[in-house]
Amino acid sequence: MNVMSMNIWKSVLAIVLGLILVVWPYMAVTSAVVIIGIMLLIYGIVAFVLRSKRRSETEAARGISTDAIISLIIGLLLIIFPGFFAGILMIVLGIILIIIGIGQLTSLSRSKKNGYTVSGSRYIIPVLLLLAGIVMLFNPFGTARAVFIFFGIAMLVYGVFSLLGNRAIKDL
Repeated sequence: MNVMSMNIWKSVLAIVLGLILVVWPYMAVTSAVVIIGIMLLIYGIVAFVLRSKRRSETEAARGISTDAIISLIIGLLLIIFPGFFAGILMIVLGIILIIIGIGQLTSLSRSKKNGYTVSGSRYIIPVLLLLAGIVMLFNPFGTARAVFIFFGIAMLVYGVFSLLGNRAIKDL
């Protein structure tokens, strides 16, 4: 497979992924949570198997593999209740954005008090982060959908421009 056909496949994949994210954003959010749950479940199972194998080889390796049990429990919870945990994830991200926004605003104020010149435009990003965090906190599911729609549109634009930029349409 040559480089041009690889670029075509990459562009088509980006367009398809972008369409999925735009058309079914909530499915993307819950799917991401389920995938993380599956990964934790697999880790827990593998850790249990390896622990059991080690225990059979030497009696010195006694005890329960706590991290395996926690991974299994969290993995199962994520798989069973993906919507709930997607909301929690967005709330946590909202809290993080609020903390970052407040921290940056505080830093800018401190700089101004210490005599540094701080232009008004430097306050734009911290205020936007603060507002985004507040919106995420009070509307986690809507925000999650909006974020995935945004990424979907970005993927669509990337895929289309990649196809056009590589003159891939001529090669079809």
